[in-house]
Amino acid sequence: MIINFLQHLLSLRIQLPLLFTSFYFWAFFAIVFAGLSMTGKKVLLRNTFLMFCGLFFYCKTSGFFVFVLIFAILLNYLCARLVGASDNTARRKAYLVAGLVVNLLLLFYFKYSYFVVDVINNILGTSMKVVDIFAEVGNIIAGQTAFDTGKIVLPVGISFFTFQNISYIVEVYRGNVAPVRSILNYGFFVCFFPSLMSGPIIRAREFIPQLYRP
Repeated sequence: MIINFLQHLLSLRIQLPLLFTSFYFWAFFAIVFAGLSMTGKKVLLRNTFLMFCGLFFYCKTSGFFVFVLIFAILLNYLCARLVGASDNTARRKAYLVAGLVVNLLLLFYFKYSYFVVDVINNILGTSMKVVDIFAEVGNIIAGQTAFDTGKIVLPVGISFFTFQNISYIVEVYRGNVAPVRSILNYGFFVCFFPSLMSGPIIRAREFIPQLYRP
């Protein structure tokens, strides 16, 4: 029984997600709380621990889409650092616009590719098909047909973490919040698992100051 419990809790199979209403989620929550209490007043250790808990939680539900989340973290962390480090207004604006465009393109690809292709096919009488480029890359890396390239699956919570990232770089651009120096701290901000997949969107100026409190 204990072995089955641990297999369900620790398995990365998306068929065994940690639903908020399940016993396994609350067991996971208890483990996280116990681990959190062991970090003491070591702020970076605490934030790093919670970031990896958030990534694990997301991976349990979305599988390989965790790499989309990691990409979003890296992108917006770098974008905000560039915005914060530049004294040139035009350059700051260029970094901001670049970050906004990449974030929105990623969201648009997953949410609206089918709609756009259908509209084009109806107007032009073509028979274009949607191709999952991420699955295509995965098949190339794996060296086999491991993923279905003919169907785009929407990553869980992509709207929430995309707009949370966007709000962060906008806040940095406006000077409402300083760019987070450690990517581990920023990763925790994005991967805060109670709101990662179902919201609400966390405002950077309200959450980020708490990153540095013991």
